[in-house]
This record gives sequence, structure tokens and C-alpha cells, in this order.
Amino acid sequence: MKPIAIVGIIAGVLGTGTLAFFKVIKPRLQRKQDEQNVIIDGGGSKGTTTTSGGLTSAQVIMLQTNLNATRQAFLVDEKAGKNGAEAKAFLQTFNADLAVDGKYGSKTKTAVKALQTYLNAKANANLKVDGLYGKDTETAYDAWAKKADKSANKKILSGT
Repeated sequence: MKPIAIVGIIAGVLGTGTLAFFKVIKPRLQRKQDEQNVIIDGGGSKGTTTTSGGLTSAQVIMLQTNLNATRQAFLVDEKAGKNGAEAKAFLQTFNADLAVDGKYGSKTKTAVKALQTYLNAKANANLKVDGLYGKDTETAYDAWAKKADKSANKKILSGT
């Protein structure tokens, strides 16, 4: 079963599609996050494998799941005509769900770039658009998501 993540405000407006999405997935979020925190890949120290993006496979799975959920919420609001130009650009760049495989490949990197560009435009995040999911991107993503739901949690990096 794929882990589920919560998404935030879309183009400054919490649309009805996003609200419905929250009601369905919010009860499952913590359980899925807990499951992801115990994935063991069998490589690296303490049973984790670091990917080319500097994240463990388990962290990449959570990132891919969060990005897919954000994309799906944007699509719901797009159908309702509630997306602004920034959300439309996000969807144009990140135009298909990621495979949730724990691999930080070119598609994950492109999706992170789309997220960084969106957060720069909508949340004045001032992020470097490099496709790397680091502390600054995570902090901006988490703060943006919390505007929609104070219990949202986009923190996947160790020690954050």
C-alpha cells in the first residue's frame, strides 16, 4: 500500500476538492508516516540506503508520495477552476505522478524543481531551484502545507 500525504493551500484558496481530499487522507497520514520510518533496505548504516539525492530510500518514498498528493490536489482544484498561474505551471512541469520507488531519479528531481518554483512564487521562499530536496525546501514546503492544516507534516529529513 502506498503511503499518503497531506497537501496545502492551492493558489491561496482552499478549494472544495482539496477539503474533500483532506477528509479522506488525513486519518491515514500518521499511520503511513510511521510505516515509512521503519522501512529497511538492507544497505548502508542502520539498514538504510542513501540515494543520489542524499536522502534514504524511505525518505524518497515519503517525498514522492507527498509530491504526488500535492499534484493530485492541484488537479482537483484545476478541474474546479481554482488554480492560479503558479499552480498551472507546477502541473505543466510535473505532468505525471511519480513512481513511488524510493529512487531519486530525474522525474523526482523535476518534480522538486516544480515545487521549489511554486514555493518561490506563492510563499516567497527564495529557494534555489536545483531539484534537490534539502532543509530549506522542506521548511518552506512544510510551512506552506501547514497553512491548510496545522497538523500537516512534510518533514522527512533526519533531525528536523
